[in-house]
Amino acid sequence: MNPPSLNNDNLIDKSLQILSDTVKGNAGIAQFQVREGQLQMAAAVARSVTTRDNLLVEAGTGTGKSLAYLVPVLLSSQRTVISTGTRRLQDQLLRKDFETAVKLSGQQKKIALLKGRRNYLCPYRLHKHISILQQSSDHALLDQLIRVRQWSQSSRTGDLAEMGEMLHGTWAFTSGPESCLGRKCPDYQRCPLYRARDQARQADIVIVNHHLLLSDLSVKEEGYEGVLPDFRQIVIDEAHQWPDVLRTYAGEQFSQGQLTSLLRDLTMEHRALGDDDPTLKGLGQTTTELMQRFSQRVETLLSDSAMLLESVSEDLTARELLDGLEYELKRLRNWLDRISLRSAGMQRCYERCRILTDRLEFLIDSAVSPDEWVTLVQRVEQNFVITRIPVDVSTYTASLYEGKNWILTSATLSLSDGLGHFQRQTGTQAFASVCIPSPFRYQQSVCGYIPRTRETPGSDEATRELVVQLLPLFCANQKKSLMLFTSHRALNLAATMLSELLPLPVLTQNRDPDHSLLERFRDYPRALLLATQGFWQGVDLQDYQLKLLVIDKLPFAPPDDPLVAAALLAKERAGQSGFDDYLLPMAASRLLQGFGRLIRHENDRGVFVLGDSRVRTMPYGQYFLNSLPPLNWIEDQQELEAMMEMISK
Repeated sequence: MNPPSLNNDNLIDKSLQILSDTVKGNAGIAQFQVREGQLQMAAAVARSVTTRDNLLVEAGTGTGKSLAYLVPVLLSSQRTVISTGTRRLQDQLLRKDFETAVKLSGQQKKIALLKGRRNYLCPYRLHKHISILQQSSDHALLDQLIRVRQWSQSSRTGDLAEMGEMLHGTWAFTSGPESCLGRKCPDYQRCPLYRARDQARQADIVIVNHHLLLSDLSVKEEGYEGVLPDFRQIVIDEAHQWPDVLRTYAGEQFSQGQLTSLLRDLTMEHRALGDDDPTLKGLGQTTTELMQRFSQRVETLLSDSAMLLESVSEDLTARELLDGLEYELKRLRNWLDRISLRSAGMQRCYERCRILTDRLEFLIDSAVSPDEWVTLVQRVEQNFVITRIPVDVSTYTASLYEGKNWILTSATLSLSDGLGHFQRQTGTQAFASVCIPSPFRYQQSVCGYIPRTRETPGSDEATRELVVQLLPLFCANQKKSLMLFTSHRALNLAATMLSELLPLPVLTQNRDPDHSLLERFRDYPRALLLATQGFWQGVDLQDYQLKLLVIDKLPFAPPDDPLVAAALLAKERAGQSGFDDYLLPMAASRLLQGFGRLIRHENDRGVFVLGDSRVRTMPYGQYFLNSLPPLNWIEDQQELEAMMEMISK
């Protein structure tokens, strides 16, 4: 039985009392320690819960953020959604931190983890596709579906992560919002997704990811029923990812993956009905061919990660293919409208086709966007994606933050000039804010080094020069090293060199799936991992014996990236400096995220190398150094190598 709910007057005092009581051994909580930063954050969160004033909290690594917000949340009577950016933190909250907070607070509340629908098995699609594939020659996919069916018979959740393996062909046994039959489904009563949603509706605390949260809020804003229960309190953990997620929330998207999913389901539905409509079959084949040809053309045109749709359309071949795709989609939509009553599945295919056709037409018509919008074409996992996103998402957040109590927290939100950059990106200028420094003594635990290089940063010559300079340091490290890059070109060049020159395993991102790459890195007693993009943030290398972190260059966003170029233009039109107010703080924030991979525990020790001479030579160099924690900077490389050997013994 729960203790009676606290009134607002003593929530702060009770939270602090719980987290500052040093006799926690009696509660069966091992290794609990009082942390001043945790108490400071808990007081701020409790005050926010009490006053319902929105709050922004930067709490440095080692503060104990999770307990600092979980204890006040548990003591309050408010139903709460906790949103994270990574599955790792979701699992930590569910399996560790929540149990600790319950023991500390004495509050027996219900908690539920709710993932996006593609994480759950769809029994209806699984059984349907097994029946269809038994008549086909795709034995590999059929074998996997049978394995999934065997696993599902003993699974209590239907969460595909339980299988613990990389799955292909997930389209055959998961459903999207556009293909789900909902309450009309014959397997509705035993659907893992709807069971998980029912558990979430009955819970006091629901853990989700950022995309699911914003999707739910967006659906409710349009007047529809969402998937989350009615809640008044939201905690955004890993809030440094919030600006990028908000762009997705405010934008519009048409992707090759969405269209492929529709065409695949349409083929399966047609087979189930006897494969008796040659017109439908022909329309599907023509649409598929045009989609694939446009995708190949986009791959040829894209030298960088993205292009303006307007620029892609200047290529005559690409324009003809895209216009042809739009035309065939409209023909397919019209034909499906005529035959949609043949089955519930065909009706769903028609609705999906109608939505995708309207969306593609809108994106093509808005290719020449007003200054505040950008329509991009990108390649994501070998598929094209057309996206219309706002340059400045903060103007779209005013209604988002209304009516609920928001608490945003992360270890890295502020730069040398404070929280201003993050607040402008997310529209949180009116939030109360507090910055709590990390308890880690970085100056005693991290030796920093900036090599004296001559080549232009970002060039192949600079990569070769840096690799050669750092060879003795990699050899001196008896444990693990991580080298982060700002480009795949530099990563691949360094990988080729280091694999030949170093007498230790060199692991490279993109040559293995990330999860198996990290497992191998952890299992080696000594190794070097080369990575880019996703490894700058969200990867916790605690217990990996990481002793050396190298960042090859300052992570400036390329100014020719369409979104970056649009943001720079918007800054200039507003009378601001695109470099000082956009490029510089964005790069400093990313540098800080990358640096955060090194020290994850108060006993960690390591060496940090920033391989970009501009920190020494350019006026903005000090801005980057001020954004990092104070380190023990060493000038002499031989001294650093000796320190490296000593630290890694």
